[in-house]
Amino acid sequence: MIANTWDAISAKAAEKAGLEVMGTSSHAIANMLGYEDGEVLPFEEMFFIVKKIAKSSSLLVSCDIEAGYSNDPLEVAQNIEKLVSVGVLGINLEDGLTQGKERHLGDPAVLAAKIKTIKDRLQKQGKDIFINARIDTYTTNIPML
Repeated sequence: MIANTWDAISAKAAEKAGLEVMGTSSHAIANMLGYEDGEVLPFEEMFFIVKKIAKSSSLLVSCDIEAGYSNDPLEVAQNIEKLVSVGVLGINLEDGLTQGKERHLGDPAVLAAKIKTIKDRLQKQGKDIFINARIDTYTTNIPML
């Protein structure tokens, strides 16, 4: 089981409950800080909260980073490097993009480039991260093949 956390108190509660892993909830973190979900929250604010969560507990941390807070694979990889530097071991990377109230699927080639750039940059540093590449065909109402 993985507990969704959004602050240091919820992270400590997950640890006290005997869990081994926690995930950060992008939606809950955004709402806690007064933002809507969908990458409206600036990455640096999200990173500040995730860093506090990771330092508040001994649990393994997986982070929901929406679509990486950029369409530029290099910028996304740099965001992930920051997360790895504070102990994040896994990420949830979405292919769904939010524009206003609507979600749509991003270009699969961009998602693939993000994943490749993340893995290549971390590998050069002798590091790694688990990537859950979340496919948002359901939330974007795209028919499945």
